Formats: sequence, C-alpha cells, structure tokens
Amino acid sequence: MTRSISQLSFVLYLVALVILGQHARAGLIPGDLDFTGSYFFDTLDADQTGDAVQSGTLFGRVSGVDTTVGYTGTSVSSGSNPVFETLLEHGDGVAQDGDGFGGTASVTVPSSAALSDFFADTDLGEDNQPIPLVITNNSLTQPYQIWMSLSYDHTVSAAGSNSFIISDLELKRDGGALIDRELISDTDPLFGNQKNGNPFPGAGGTVSDSGLFSFSFTLAPSTQTGITLDYTMFGRVLNAGDGPITGTASHFLSVDNVVAVPEPSSLLLFGMFLAGCLRRPASRFRGRV
Repeated sequence: MTRSISQLSFVLYLVALVILGQHARAGLIPGDLDFTGSYFFDTLDADQTGDAVQSGTLFGRVSGVDTTVGYTGTSVSSGSNPVFETLLEHGDGVAQDGDGFGGTASVTVPSSAALSDFFADTDLGEDNQPIPLVITNNSLTQPYQIWMSLSYDHTVSAAGSNSFIISDLELKRDGGALIDRELISDTDPLFGNQKNGNPFPGAGGTVSDSGLFSFSFTLAPSTQTGITLDYTMFGRVLNAGDGPITGTASHFLSVDNVVAVPEPSSLLLFGMFLAGCLRRPASRFRGRV
C-alpha cells in the first residue's frame, strides 16, 4: 500500500512537470512565434483647416518600453513614422500587461470658429499601411493558443447649429471584423448622435464609450495570421461661428497570453504511461501469490 502511494505521488509529480512545462517561459513569447507589426500616422489622409487643432501619439510597446511617434495637425512632430516593432513578451494571462501597439488622439475647435475641417488616421495594416501585426508560427508541429485584448476610451462632443465629430476604432483579424466602436456627435437633428451603430439621445453634446475587448485563437503550425487596427477622428464645423468641438481617445492592443497546445499524440502516450504506472503494483502483488 505504501509503495502504491509512493508511485502515485511520483506520477502526480510527472503530471505537474508536464503542466508546468507548458508555462516554462511564462511572460516570454515562444521562439517559434513571430509577432511583427508597423503602426503609423497616415499623413496622406490627414487634414486640418480653419480653427481646428488636432494632435496625438502612436506607440509600440516592447518589454515595457514605448517607442512613440507624435503628430500635430497633418505632420509628424516627433519620432520615426511608422513605429515598427517585433513583440517579445505576453502578459502571462493578465490583460493589457503584454507587448503591443496603441495610441492617443485629441482635437479642439473653439466656439465662434471659422469653417473648419479635421481628419486624423492611425493604421496598423489598413488603408495606406500594408503591414498589419503579422503573427507567424514557424514550428512544424506545435500549435499555440493566443490571447489578446484591446482597451479603448473615447469621448466626442459637438455644439452649434451645424457641426459634427466622429471617433471610430476598428479591429480585424484576416479581414474579418472583430470589433467596431464608433461615436458620432452631430448637432443636425436630421442625423443626430450615434453610439456603436445605434441612435444615441440628442443632437450634439457628449457621447462616450470605454471598455476592454478580449479574444483568442489557435495558430496552427506553419501558418500566420494578420491583426489590423484602424483609428480615425474626424469632423467639421459647417457654419462659421459654430462650435465648440472636442474629442479625446486612447487605445491599446496587447498580447495577453501565449500557451503551447498539447498535441493529441503526446497526450495519448502520456495517458498510456500513466495507466501503466498505476497498474504495476497490482501486477507485482499477483505475482507473489
């Protein structure tokens, strides 16, 4: 009986080793995987006229260090555009704690403004930027489960008789939409306000939204997938003397966890080994009778 308990303890120890082996490099993205992306401010589409003043940042975060690009108006004001990064760490199961890409944006158009337009666009693999966050599994045999999350917080507000502002954040994987968060504050009663595709009370005034969107997928051996992120803030004062307009936004796309998926053949072999260990004491006892 004592020997059986001892052998069972040894088997449980082996089980623990197998489980812990799946997390042996917790926090580090496995060497089989490559996470590479390029996030940029689209100067070709940017617009700022009249009394509008817009600015923002975009960044890539690797091992807790941000590489940042700043923009003002229609031009890059600091850093090297685009931000090109290879991500190295995941959050070990903690949302928003891994490497990733993000940005901020703000715009103001004062009261009694002249006719004004503004448009700011940051892209991770959309429009004029062809390089998304490409995730490649270079292993020939090992699949991986990948968890990611997108945090967002944006607010828009328009006043006057004929002005509007739109803030829109779109996340896609391989061209398929994962999430689209769009806010519209429009003082024209014919259009009015909207929040994520639904009418929102009023025509003008403050519309806001924030949240955390999490998703996961399995990446098979010798395959890759592309994550795209597109953020835009734009609007217009159509009548001189209208306003003010304000808008702020922030977002961050993070790699939250990466875990090797046990292969069915490996699980079968381990199960056969476990069954053999448990049956061995009984076989020895019968041999002594």
